[in-house]
Amino acid sequence: LMLQLCGADILRALPDWSEHFLAANRKSGGRLVATLRAYADADMNILRAATQLDIHPNTIYARLQKIQDITGLDARRYRVLNDLLQVADCHAAFGSGTVC
Repeated sequence: LMLQLCGADILRALPDWSEHFLAANRKSGGRLVATLRAYADADMNILRAATQLDIHPNTIYARLQKIQDITGLDARRYRVLNDLLQVADCHAAFGSGTVC
């Protein structure tokens, strides 16, 4: 019940860069967040993430650079990666009107 009541407040509390990041993710067909998830699942190993996504490692680097250009944040840092994924998860949970 608390999550349902606070969902809108959580979305309003997202960082300024989140709107641009989420818009770019939608434009890419979800590839930016999918790349971040694969990178996290691969223990932040570019080669393993590329293998998991069946793409060239340079594509991972290019997507991480695009994310940095949009947000000003380097997703190769653990805390930043965590923040980016949390923003994506909050938007997925509360932006669609559903609860985690």
